[in-house]
Amino acid sequence: MTDSDDYKRDDLGRFGQGTKPGPGRPSGIHTPSLMAALRRRFQESEDGDGRSIADEIAREMVQRALNGDAKILAMLWDRLEGPVKQQIEQDQIITIERISSKGKADDDDS
Repeated sequence: MTDSDDYKRDDLGRFGQGTKPGPGRPSGIHTPSLMAALRRRFQESEDGDGRSIADEIAREMVQRALNGDAKILAMLWDRLEGPVKQQIEQDQIITIERISSKGKADDDDS
């Protein structure tokens, strides 16, 4: 790496203290996200009947769960009620030993 006046970098390429930040992305410009696009698409109506795509998907999932699809049922249950908390059983053995300090204290003083 070369050391220039604008960007003070060490041998590993890291910026040093007091280095001004570069231009970066201009404020107000956002990269479109996949989640935002999916949310917009899910809110749209496919057939013009007023029901969104999300409504259609939810209806289909509930129907499949009612028909016995265990994976869909478990997924719906997890989304509605939250996942089942699993309890962890631990086998612990605690041993308590009594240590007599009478004999040691007397021996150390002499």
